[in-house]
Amino acid sequence: MQAISACTAPLTGACEYEIVDRVTLTDELTATSLSIGCGATVADTRWVVIEADGTQTDYARDRIVAFEGDQIELAWDGTELTVRHHADQLFSPRTSYRGIHIRYEIID
Repeated sequence: MQAISACTAPLTGACEYEIVDRVTLTDELTATSLSIGCGATVADTRWVVIEADGTQTDYARDRIVAFEGDQIELAWDGTELTVRHHADQLFSPRTSYRGIHIRYEIID
């Protein structure tokens, strides 16, 4: 249960995060993959957020998916963001956000 709350809780000062990957979607939107570490008792997680240029990112609002694991690839093709991952379970996956269609694929 602790891992689920770590996957979905908003970033706090108790957690460290690192930008893993960034993909430009449009002139104004960027998809960003973050690695979140909240201590030795909680598994590291990944979040993917869609950020809008010129606005403050709100991770609770802008997060499109969270999962445990360390393997992720982001790819952009015209109007579709593909999130490739190696996770058993995705938390709160969105299929669209800010006009972007989002697709999920498992990495073999």
